[in-house]
Amino acid sequence: MKKNILIIFPLNPFFKTNEESYLLYIKNILEKNGHNVQICTIPISYNSIDSFWKQAYQWSLFDFSEEQYKDIDMVICTKWPSYYIKHPNKKLLIIEDINTIIDMLECDEDEKKALIMSNKKAIMSANYIYTSSKYISKKLESDMGVASKPLYFFNTDKSSKLNKNIDEKIIISIDNKVNYNKSLIDSIEDINVCSIIITTNKKDYNSLKQYCDIRGIENAKIKFFNMDNLEDIELLEESASMYFYGVDKFRNFYPIISSHKNSKPIICVRGDNGNEFIERLETEVIDNNHKDIRKAIENIIKYHNSIEENDIKNENDRIDINYKEIFD
Repeated sequence: MKKNILIIFPLNPFFKTNEESYLLYIKNILEKNGHNVQICTIPISYNSIDSFWKQAYQWSLFDFSEEQYKDIDMVICTKWPSYYIKHPNKKLLIIEDINTIIDMLECDEDEKKALIMSNKKAIMSANYIYTSSKYISKKLESDMGVASKPLYFFNTDKSSKLNKNIDEKIIISIDNKVNYNKSLIDSIEDINVCSIIITTNKKDYNSLKQYCDIRGIENAKIKFFNMDNLEDIELLEESASMYFYGVDKFRNFYPIISSHKNSKPIICVRGDNGNEFIERLETEVIDNNHKDIRKAIENIIKYHNSIEENDIKNENDRIDINYKEIFD
């Protein structure tokens, strides 16, 4: 059944985060499930315990159960203080650990505890409580005794992109150290059976592009992926395979899970930056050296060239999310 879903997003003005791309991704998924979705962004600002209390009170005055809001079938609250609004079908998808911010305030400990308990009451007023990660769920449990479920989003499009021609792209996401990237380019420049896109930061893009031009490397095409841009995320999803180094704990796991769902190979580097989104998937983990990176890329090419269309399996059983159950 089609629903009018309003996603409430409190936003610090002119403060850029990855949360916007997350919500755009959610909106895209819900729309693909047939829902009408709108993101409602409201500015907030807090720097003291008094400002926290003031905004908690102000948001508690938003009552979307009133007659003029009857067309809103569901409200999804994402960040503090949106938990305080009222609606008969209010669901929480908590994407931040607000209690850590409260703990950093310079005020009496009793005031902090009172504010946290007020937040707990607001959170418990929701019909369902989800979070964007296992970490946030654990914090809710330890700080408030509130049970929640991590909700991992992925692309619901079941069509695989693996069976195109050899031009399919391998996505290599590496850290932003120019010298390291140049060494990686040196180690893979003779791999010429596919395109290789190296993601880096904007600052280093021109330097690396110039380096490739000087070396005459045509098959290693460098592009800066802005992960705050939904189009770039979708471009990652459409690629044949992915390799992630230094995976961001918040933003990069969406295309990873989508890739996994469409049975595409996933490779990540063993190290301190591994996170729960990689750990819960069956994937190849390699050491951080050029030899292993090259071997992994060659394995991806071999996999890509050998796979047949009837071998593609959408492994939905590994992702324990039923969107219709949650949003219908």
